[in-house]
Amino acid sequence: MFFPFLYAIAFRTQTGVRLMQNLGQRYPRFWIHLGTFGIVIGILGMLFVSVEVIRSLVNLLINGSGAAAVGLVLPFKAKGVFYVPLAHWLIAILIVAVVHEFSHGLLLAAQGLRIKSAGFAFVAFFIPLIPAAFVEPDEKVLRKRPLIEQLRVYAAGPLANILLGGALLAVSLLLLMPLANAWHTTEGVRVTSFFDDSPAREAGIPTGALITSIDGQAMASTAAFQAAFVEKHAGDTMSLLTSAGAYNVILGGTAADPLLGVYVLEVKTILPQFQTWIFSALLWIFELIKWLALLNLGVGLFNLL
Repeated sequence: MFFPFLYAIAFRTQTGVRLMQNLGQRYPRFWIHLGTFGIVIGILGMLFVSVEVIRSLVNLLINGSGAAAVGLVLPFKAKGVFYVPLAHWLIAILIVAVVHEFSHGLLLAAQGLRIKSAGFAFVAFFIPLIPAAFVEPDEKVLRKRPLIEQLRVYAAGPLANILLGGALLAVSLLLLMPLANAWHTTEGVRVTSFFDDSPAREAGIPTGALITSIDGQAMASTAAFQAAFVEKHAGDTMSLLTSAGAYNVILGGTAADPLLGVYVLEVKTILPQFQTWIFSALLWIFELIKWLALLNLGVGLFNLL
């Protein structure tokens, strides 16, 4: 490490070790069966992720573009970075790491293997910044055990992240998002950026303009925005009412795929009756659960590589 610029701090504790040993030894058959299931999921997931990475690379080499299959998840905005707000990022990363490492420890204990130590860590750039967790097995003993026992331990972490991520994603999609949507009203869709050859930009629509209607139809959501193109063709004129003024745009693209040439984002505001600190706190928690779901799934799948 390059102290004081880049270094790591580790805090060992026996509290986590005792908890993992107690749970693992109390229900060994359950954890062992779950670990075996994790091996199957791990192999299938490894194949899936590998194929996606290869497909993304081939698409990049052939077409020179395409969405990256793997990207950085960081608490700041930059090109090629998947942005997560700092507080959500720190909490989510810590929970993801704890769930991942705790699961390794459960399978070690369930199979009668020793856990040498466990604890928390921080990767620091001048100051402690990136939270982490660790479980340290007796590597020499683990390597002498049957392969299936080793694989159960290795698969436990990714499986726990994938299962937790899937469960939280289901809760978020089926319960939290509909609830949060009921507390909001939609003002329109905002132009965030343009395609390279954008009819909308050529017509003078500025970045950040809020599109409130198209051809007299209110744009209350991105779904309504997409629906506005169903019966349109390249060369048709589209009338847009925006926060920057009214515009008539001649669509580009092809007959089957008319093009306005904009990226848009749905703009929502909280209804007046819900503009209290309680609902703001609940929305913050809902957002945290969403990031927990996505990061658990992402880390779980990435680990299968």
